[in-house]
Amino acid sequence: MASRDERRAPIWSVPARVKYLYFNCFALQLGWGAFLVVWEGAVFRTPSLTAGILALWTNLAPLVLTSAALSVLLAEGVETAMVIAADLQRWLDERWERRQAEARKRQAQARRQRVQARAQARARVRAEGRAEGHAEGRREALAAVQEWNERRLGAEARGEPFNEPPPSIEVDLNGTP
Repeated sequence: MASRDERRAPIWSVPARVKYLYFNCFALQLGWGAFLVVWEGAVFRTPSLTAGILALWTNLAPLVLTSAALSVLLAEGVETAMVIAADLQRWLDERWERRQAEARKRQAQARRQRVQARAQARARVRAEGRAEGHAEGRREALAAVQEWNERRLGAEARGEPFNEPPPSIEVDLNGTP
């Protein structure tokens, strides 16, 4: 059994939910057409009342069919337009969501690239700092050994005993002083 919205009025098989729209459109079109036929007869002065009635009935037959067809198109067309509008809205929403997802993906990728670039820059700066620190440490150790050696040579030249131990050089885990 058809649902309440899908039941159809017996004439023209119009869905029950649009039958009032259909009948109102039909009545307006038929009334307007009849008015135009009568007005035409009055303006152009049909020769007799019989000729006027005959003209009215002759013109009303196609007018009834045309009004009925246009009313069905109007009543069903509104529903069709609503379906098309809903489909269009769904398509636009999906397109919007797709574009938003792509934008979020690009933003996340750019964020990952920035984080990676910062990490690489930090690693490079640390490596440069370590290299500078190792070089500075070597220079200091070499200066300490040279000072000790100068004191030793000076004491030896003066003939004094020299019992100062050589400077200790600490070696880091990499094996460099």
